[in-house]
Amino acid sequence: MFNFRDSLILCIINPATSIFSGAVIFSVLGHMAHVKEVEVADVVKSGPGLAFLVYPEAVLQLPLAPLWSIMFFIMLLVLGIDSQFCTVEALITGIVDEWASVLRPRRKLFTICVIIFLFLMGLPMVTEVSHYHLQLSIHPTYVHIRTHLYHTFIAYISHTHTHILIDL
Repeated sequence: MFNFRDSLILCIINPATSIFSGAVIFSVLGHMAHVKEVEVADVVKSGPGLAFLVYPEAVLQLPLAPLWSIMFFIMLLVLGIDSQFCTVEALITGIVDEWASVLRPRRKLFTICVIIFLFLMGLPMVTEVSHYHLQLSIHPTYVHIRTHLYHTFIAYISHTHTHILIDL
């Protein structure tokens, strides 16, 4: 049975894995800079694809490189899926708990709808122009607009929720 201990373990292991991956990436970057006799900043360009540039370089230097390469990409896949499970489950649980009387009986249907919506929202990220979408999503102006929309949505929900409580 899934319980509090499992949730705590998951919430510790997920960020710990990310921190460990970051430490490995930057240690390999340091090694690559040392071998090429350049500064770390000159080894590779920073960005979301950094792991795909650094890890293959490190894996190529290991014995049985093809085996380690397969294991590396399986690890990235599992890490990405794990992060998505945590994020989507937190989102769905929060929304279902907020409107329990309406959504709890239809939790499976609601979950399927959210997953389909997120899948459709992610489709542009697998096109040839996905790097433009990514750069747009982290641009300060876009972040400001997204934050404003989020606060407006939360204010609307709070206002609506208050009226529901008053009507009861």
